[in-house]
Amino acid sequence: ATPGVLQHPANSSNIPVLGISGNAMIDSASMVSLYGLGFPAATGPGAGQSRSYTYPDAHSAGGGSHGGKAGYGLTNGVIEGSGGLAYGNSFDPTTKGSGGGNGDSLPGGAGGGAIVFNVTGTMTLNGRISAGGVGGIANQYGASGGGAGGSINITAGTFAGSGRLDANGTSGGGVWGSLTAGSGSGGRILVRASTITFTNFADVSVDPGTEGYGGKEYGTAAFITTKGTPSTLDDEIRVVDGWHWNFGEGSGGTGTFTYEDILSQNATVYGESGVHFTIGDTVVLQNSNWYGPTQSLMTITSANSVNLTSNSRIQVGNLTVTANTMTIDAGSSINGTGTG
Repeated sequence: ATPGVLQHPANSSNIPVLGISGNAMIDSASMVSLYGLGFPAATGPGAGQSRSYTYPDAHSAGGGSHGGKAGYGLTNGVIEGSGGLAYGNSFDPTTKGSGGGNGDSLPGGAGGGAIVFNVTGTMTLNGRISAGGVGGIANQYGASGGGAGGSINITAGTFAGSGRLDANGTSGGGVWGSLTAGSGSGGRILVRASTITFTNFADVSVDPGTEGYGGKEYGTAAFITTKGTPSTLDDEIRVVDGWHWNFGEGSGGTGTFTYEDILSQNATVYGESGVHFTIGDTVVLQNSNWYGPTQSLMTITSANSVNLTSNSRIQVGNLTVTANTMTIDAGSSINGTGTG
């Protein structure tokens, strides 16, 4: 195919759904760009709070949210503009990222757009699919919030290649004097296929903006290998970069997640209290941090093994593990400090 960039209109009420009978390829010279094509400034389900200039004080807005919470603004050490809360569906993402709050007359960054691919054959990604938000800006009158990442939703027979997938949030307005606006949260990425031979998981990202003050969270990114049976107990899930185990997304809204295997790679993972994992074979955490709210409960039941490797950590208030074997390597830990 001729190298190029595919986009959809900004702030469209619909999202593009590409149904392809056969194979699809995005080569190394091509990309699908959804950059800033979500909700505009200060709009969306997780819009950042706007702040206006009140003489003689400037103020900082909050970031836009999507796959996680957004960051809040900070002015002279005082928390101001609040960031939006998470929304959307981790397992079927179709929502756009929300816009950051306005900083007086400065518009917040727009959120990233959303796209769905349904490919019956092999989808090969050697280029890039990007659904990033737009950054905030600042001057002496205020600082605007960053936009959240959008959604990338892929279903294919086989998912292959070595390209890049990202739905990153962006930073709030830079510091001008003592102003720091909130960053946008990460967006959502979900790939579901019978066979996954894709290799470049290191370049799959749902990061929040790097600047701004606290509260910002990663979005959700996962690859699910389906085995063609009604039971998810036969499926394998690989979470990368960021993920949220939301109680309401468990089987029947019970907080229960059933898989053959869970692999968590280089991921920051939040688990709501009461989530339970029923695993047919193994759970492996590699350089991953799993955490929950204060006094949170988490239960892992594995028919084989649970393994924490490469500086992984589980930090929840109450953890119950049932498995034939459990391994925690020298750099990893289970820690309940500060969660009781």
